[in-house]
Order: sequence, then structure tokens, then C-alpha cells
Amino acid sequence: MSTDGKTITDEDTGELLYPLLSQLQAIGLTPDYWYWGHVHLGLVYGEQSAVTKATKGITKVRCVGHSAIPFGNPWGLSVGGKIIDYIANTPIPGTNMAMNGLAMLTLKQDGGIKEEFFDGVEAGSKAKPVAKWKRVS
Repeated sequence: MSTDGKTITDEDTGELLYPLLSQLQAIGLTPDYWYWGHVHLGLVYGEQSAVTKATKGITKVRCVGHSAIPFGNPWGLSVGGKIIDYIANTPIPGTNMAMNGLAMLTLKQDGGIKEEFFDGVEAGSKAKPVAKWKRVS
């Protein structure tokens, strides 16, 4: 299975399995945050993402999956536009691969949330990950 944060598809056939966001909205639910894993990418979608538009700006969309498998520097995705606010892309020196990373969520008693994305995790390294993107609400 694979997900883009709005749907789940069968990776072998491309068949739409469950229109998740539509199903939630049909019963009157809209998530404030939508996190999902991916094989090898970490990114923060901006206000113009399909899910954020479909929820009239309510849902913040995040993909967290860059913590285990080394990945190539992403192409075709640009940071600084309205669709993507952050994408993991810290290079591993001497390769065309990007360092792994992680995301950390801190849930607050007042209902707020602190989100942090980190890059710079390399196999066998004792170096601390570097904070690359943060949002507190």
C-alpha cells in the first residue's frame, strides 16, 4: 500500500483502496494534522496542498518516512513555494544520496503542538541530528 495523505492505493495495481479524507468528511470529521509514512521521504506540505485546500485550510499535511532507508535527493519538488514548506535533502558527502532524519511531535496540555523535522542522521554516526524545520501552534 502507498498513501499520499488523501488516499491509499495498492502499489502493485494502482487501485484506489480507501478515499480516507472523503470518508472522514462524510461523517463530519476533519483532521487538524495528517501524518503518514512513506518509504523514504520527509516533507512538510504548505497551505496549497490538495488536502489543505480540500479542508479549507484546516488540515496540516506531513510525510514522515526518511528515518530508515537512504534516499536520493528529491527532484521535481521545490521548497519555498506554496505547496512544500520543507523537504529532507541534506546530502551524504560524496554521494547523490540524502541523509536520513526524523520528526518529533510534542503535544501540549493546552491542545497545542510543536512539530520539528530533523536531518543529518547517518548510519554509524554519533553526531546529533540538526533541526531543519519547526512549527509551534
